[in-house]
Amino acid sequence: MTGITLSPGSPRCLCRSCGCYFSNVRAFDKHRRDGACVNPATVGLVLKGGIWRRGDGGGYPTTGRGANRAITPTPAGLAANLAGVVP
Repeated sequence: MTGITLSPGSPRCLCRSCGCYFSNVRAFDKHRRDGACVNPATVGLVLKGGIWRRGDGGGYPTTGRGANRAITPTPAGLAANLAGVVP
């Protein structure tokens, strides 16, 4: 149990592919590339309270280690996300 609720009318989103929660649809859309999930941290999102939201910079890193790399949903990865560890 995550303690995060998705009530009717809430802007929060849950990605059924990777299990990450997002503050709104725009944040959700940022973590999708070519039909796959990418590490939310590599596209300018920050994790606060178990929910990925837009960071101060907001940019789209395109270079460097891990930039826009695809992530694979696994039970360990989901647990790490909920613990605040970047996959």
